[in-house]
Amino acid sequence: EKDKKETRWISAFVEARYFEDVQFLVSLINFEDLKKSIVKHDKHTFSPVESSDGKAIDRGWHDFVHCDEATLRNNGFVDPKDDTVCFRASVYLAGGAMKVSPKMKSRYMSLSKIELSGPYEKVPNFLSSLVQLWYHIGAFRGVIYAAGASNAGGSGGQKRSSCVFSALREVFVRLQARSPPASCSALCAAFGRRMWSRICEAEPDAFCWEVFHALEAELIGTQDLRTAEEVSAKGAPPKKDAKKGEKAKEHKLLWDTVKELFEFEVEWLAQSVDGGEFTDSSTFQGPVFTFVVRGFSTLETALDHYFSPKIIEDGSGVRVRTTRKFKRLPNVLQWYLKRGDYDCCTGLCGLTDTFLSFPRRIDMAKYCEGAGIYNLYGVMVESDEHYWSYIRPEMEGDQGQWYRLDDRENSTCAMSNATAIDASFGGEEWLCVNYLYGPSAVLTRPKESRACLLVYLKECSMEMLLHEPRLPKISREFQTPVQQQQQQQRDTPTRAVEVEAEAAAAAAQALIEEIEAQTMKEEKKRKQKQKKKQKEKDKKNQAKNEDEPEDDIVDDKATAPEEYSEDEMPEEKVRQPGQREVLATTLRKRESSPESEDAKGFEDPCSCKSPCKALFLSVCEFF
Repeated sequence: EKDKKETRWISAFVEARYFEDVQFLVSLINFEDLKKSIVKHDKHTFSPVESSDGKAIDRGWHDFVHCDEATLRNNGFVDPKDDTVCFRASVYLAGGAMKVSPKMKSRYMSLSKIELSGPYEKVPNFLSSLVQLWYHIGAFRGVIYAAGASNAGGSGGQKRSSCVFSALREVFVRLQARSPPASCSALCAAFGRRMWSRICEAEPDAFCWEVFHALEAELIGTQDLRTAEEVSAKGAPPKKDAKKGEKAKEHKLLWDTVKELFEFEVEWLAQSVDGGEFTDSSTFQGPVFTFVVRGFSTLETALDHYFSPKIIEDGSGVRVRTTRKFKRLPNVLQWYLKRGDYDCCTGLCGLTDTFLSFPRRIDMAKYCEGAGIYNLYGVMVESDEHYWSYIRPEMEGDQGQWYRLDDRENSTCAMSNATAIDASFGGEEWLCVNYLYGPSAVLTRPKESRACLLVYLKECSMEMLLHEPRLPKISREFQTPVQQQQQQQRDTPTRAVEVEAEAAAAAAQALIEEIEAQTMKEEKKRKQKQKKKQKEKDKKNQAKNEDEPEDDIVDDKATAPEEYSEDEMPEEKVRQPGQREVLATTLRKRESSPESEDAKGFEDPCSCKSPCKALFLSVCEFF
């Protein structure tokens, strides 16, 4: 028994509370080589029913490692300083963060941190997250591209909105084309200095209002509306006015599309309860619906409270029933959740630890007739004045992968439903407690992050809303180096073909000119040779005529004409071979033709070799 080695078992356990689908990891550290540390991990859905107190459950290994003390010491698992072993444990969601390559997912590119100076040095922390939510709505992005293509200019004399469309278009193009650095700096500069300083102090819902007011002023300003009305009033407007009218109509159509996407309409009615004649009504329109969620635990209870009838009483004793109802709901619902609280004693405002759960699917038919079902598309989260967004760009019904888009991170991460939704409810969370040294009571603390903006999409219009628009033609400055290289490769074959065609045409033209020059040179030599031979022939004839007597001139003329070669033929004779051939053919026909009865016994003067025949030929040759 003494020779038997003493066996040691080391056990390790992990504890979690009220968290579903949790993955935990326990490591026994090797002090000599960290790569040799013993690591064990497992996944478990914690159930409060299995715990002794009904709140937690222990999970782990009784035999984490099976070895003797000497083996632990010799292999480096015991710290030589204090003779202890070190365990490290972690608990996290089973579907936790998973990095997605931005090169593979070009539409999930994060906006970079904005660094400006001067009047635009101060930038709202929520700007990048809010723009990301708008960017991934493909229908809205298509409207921005269409407005940029139609060259929508500022109207109504408002300088602050003169380039909001172009600024949004530049940001969207940079995101879709992956053209770094992609930031919202262009949108910051689109507003005036005074307006921008006011926007920086506002909350996200107020910023949404400012942006959409700027878009409305840019698309359907007073000048455009006046032009459209004048053109419609005239029967046959001039071409210039007709173009202005068409442009105004196009802008109005684009703005109607934006309103259909984002703008809701709420009607408020007030009527006397005790039979009085008091009635009042008003209509409220806007892109973002803001309501205080303090005192409500779910989004549905908050909506029921806001849109249920209420009876109020003023100081005069008149009781009035007030009701709110949606007259029109857009395809994109934006809810801004006000979690702040106002202290009337100190006059200070601050965030409360309000817990508010929100569903992934919500039926709005009870608040607006024929509204239908809306699915959760995006969540903007606030944590200590920093914002990020969880977005589902690819949705099929209620299914779709969540992605975290943060301007502090260069990469995009895929997230689970628990991280994107459950962890954004706000409220309190459990503290980590060491039961060996800490108190037995469970301690809680406020959660560091909470949802402040919810975006829902209409289920029947999701395919249209999330459709990826075609990227417009972009300038070279928006292209990445890879895109520039690809464009250069596409252009290189075309340029090579053009250069080759130009070289072939130049070679062909040079060959033609060379042939023409050679032909002209040969023709010139031939003419000179003919002229020289003709002069020599003339000299010979002249010398011969001087030696012969005068009475033999006729005989010389009567002799048959000399035959010349083609090169020696004089120019005059070269031009008349057809006449000579015609005359010879005529004479042959006359000689071969039978004589007429009247011509019997009459001798043909041309049948003999006499000077008259030569004279006859000379006359024919002359004619």
